[in-house]
Amino acid sequence: MTEQPDLDDSSAEPRESQSLGFASAAESTGPDHSATAEWSPPEAPALDGHHAMASTSTVVAAPAWESPGSAAVPPGYAPPPGYAPPPGYAPPPGYAPPPMPMSLKPGIIPFRPLTVGDFFDGAFKAMRFSPAVMFVYSAIVVTITTVLSILVQRSLTPADDSALVVYNDAGDVIRDVLPTGVASAFQLLLSFVLGGVLAFVVSRAILGWRVSIGRTWEAVAPRMPAILGASCISLLIIAVPVAWAFLMTLGGVALAFTLGLPGIVLAVLFWVRFVFAPVIAALEKASIATSLRRSWQLTRGAFWRTFGILTLVGLVVSVVSVPIGIGFAPVVLAGSEASWVALLAQGVSTIAIATLTSPFSASATCLLYVDRRIRAEGFDIELARSVAV
Repeated sequence: MTEQPDLDDSSAEPRESQSLGFASAAESTGPDHSATAEWSPPEAPALDGHHAMASTSTVVAAPAWESPGSAAVPPGYAPPPGYAPPPGYAPPPGYAPPPMPMSLKPGIIPFRPLTVGDFFDGAFKAMRFSPAVMFVYSAIVVTITTVLSILVQRSLTPADDSALVVYNDAGDVIRDVLPTGVASAFQLLLSFVLGGVLAFVVSRAILGWRVSIGRTWEAVAPRMPAILGASCISLLIIAVPVAWAFLMTLGGVALAFTLGLPGIVLAVLFWVRFVFAPVIAALEKASIATSLRRSWQLTRGAFWRTFGILTLVGLVVSVVSVPIGIGFAPVVLAGSEASWVALLAQGVSTIAIATLTSPFSASATCLLYVDRRIRAEGFDIELARSVAV
């Protein structure tokens, strides 16, 4: 039996200075620039049983997700290809077939297509894995977006809102509804931006690596323009059919159902198809246009699964948010809609709720992105290679 050469010990240690990259399948076909390790067994089985490995004395290619260290040496041996026992041959008594390879799980999820339970379990584990980073960045992003939302709502809401009790024309309706629409838009923008910011933390937790607040900022800061750009463009694309649907409701019930309802359906479609754009901008280091295009491609053929899981995550967040919101309800209801007291109470309530719940929804979105790459691109093999050494 040929002895395996010793790998360099330094290849087994994660190097924080090297980016994972999360390069897409289309981008990973170029020449291999990472360190590789040679091995000489006849032929090794795939890590998860459904992908073939390279044959004898083949240099293992670097994973598309540019991970620290060298490629993994596949464990064990397999009989030569094409070998089959003679007809009628039975294994000797006491023989047991080798166990099937189990999915690797160095971090918060196993390296295989995820189930619904894996998403919720992984999202909670991500919050416990790096709680300081998760909640600090969540509080920062939530506070900024909430303050901007309060300022915009205050400027759009009339000082005397009693005049809006009776609507004289469509303009009165728009002025009354516009502040609420702006607040909802900022909440959606918050989910997009925070998903991109916390994607770095979740991607390391998947590999079993903990990161600090400073290390996270070093990785995320250069990608903030792309994350913000992808988030804002996605928001605008979603807002256009929503605004159209609202305007159709002003024309009566007939227009609301015939022209307004399709606008809502289109907005939901855009939300699901572009939900991964900020995550792709952060992890794959893609441009704004590439992030939007990649998100559309990853969700192709998986709309209902993606929509269902995102809806379940939203329901969980809503259930958790109710007790916190009830505590601030008396203060909000005591003042008028335009008063600073009511707006500040609403803002504090929003910050408290979103700081606690946003890391969960952002983690679930990132895990859903990884699951789509596993199912569409075989990304579990790349993940396994990146941690096998």
